[in-house]
Amino acid sequence: ERPKGGWAGGVRPVLGTFPIARVSNGHTFFIQKLHDIVGVPPVCVHTTYQYGDGDKYAYGKRERLRDAGLWLVDPASRYTSGSYLQLTSSLARQLSPNKAELLLPALRDEAHCVMAHLKLNALQRQWLQVGFLLAHALGRTLVLPPLWCVVDRFWTILDHCLIGSKVEMSRPFVCPLDHSFDVPAMTAQLPEWREHTFFASQRIAPQLAASTAPVRVGAAVAPDAASSAVPAPAASAPAAALPAVTLPEGATIGEAARLLRGSDARVLRLDVSDLARLCRCLADAPELQPLNRKLQGALSQPYHYCDTTDNPYFVACKAERRSGCRKHPVHLMNVSRGVQRPPMLPHEACGDAAAAGQPRCGAVELPTNYINEGVTGRTSGPQAKEGREDPIVAAMRNKM
Repeated sequence: ERPKGGWAGGVRPVLGTFPIARVSNGHTFFIQKLHDIVGVPPVCVHTTYQYGDGDKYAYGKRERLRDAGLWLVDPASRYTSGSYLQLTSSLARQLSPNKAELLLPALRDEAHCVMAHLKLNALQRQWLQVGFLLAHALGRTLVLPPLWCVVDRFWTILDHCLIGSKVEMSRPFVCPLDHSFDVPAMTAQLPEWREHTFFASQRIAPQLAASTAPVRVGAAVAPDAASSAVPAPAASAPAAALPAVTLPEGATIGEAARLLRGSDARVLRLDVSDLARLCRCLADAPELQPLNRKLQGALSQPYHYCDTTDNPYFVACKAERRSGCRKHPVHLMNVSRGVQRPPMLPHEACGDAAAAGQPRCGAVELPTNYINEGVTGRTSGPQAKEGREDPIVAAMRNKM
């Protein structure tokens, strides 16, 4: 309606909506990457609520903008000086803008996507742990690999690990650092790092790209290797300008550092498939133990997931439009809650100091269970309150 006295300046306002793929909120741009799916150039993005800001600075927003190449206030020296250890990863493959697949069979679990996510997260956490240690031993800055997620991060129940059944995005997806890590804690406690898109920046000095050497550890993974083996680097990885530096398989972090210190390359590129063949041991590098202790806390992150794939009673209850689906006295909501932290690398009695019959290297540890609240295995149980079979449970049982 026209206000009393007319429109200010005689101009009538017009309200409208912008196409969300071009004028995006934080989720559609940084998580879904809807502009890539739709195939339109984005105009602007609102860095809406995320999980990585601290009391003193918006660390998470800055990290997301750096990932997207939209943070332009860093000094030019950030892109021209220094030497780097770049981690790369072929853990997953983007098949199209809205479809991707994990390449490691041990991580695939379509029926239990939360479990797949926690395994994936634990693995990536331990890769970063070794990456930070090796980079610190070399006096280099670590460049993170792309980090993948199977589960979107949200404050209520998820639908097949996404925030809704109609959300258009790939799963797995390359996720922001704040989805899986405590960015303020990392910033406060760890050496400086660079985002995974660092070398894609137009501000990178050409001499950096011209001074890149790949690092190989032992033999390449055979195609018929065990399912726990990490996929070898993708053939599409950027070509390195310098010859490869080769490390013996099973080299400790200290041995790897001593061998790599002789390289004049400004950038050493190490794929996680090679990183996985190093020995997780610091017995011959005691100077790294203070950082080893810090990493366990700085790379830890609380998690809390509740998904439809683990709660069939809730799904059936909601389908019938019944109330109280989350508060059934027997069919409780199955929830995954805890804190993921990487195990510290052993710093005694490992490597050449390992006793006879003892493991030479620390093992990579992956979760074996994930539901710790609710009644695991009871989501389709036969009895409800007062001994009567719940009609929803009966319907579910009859469909089996």
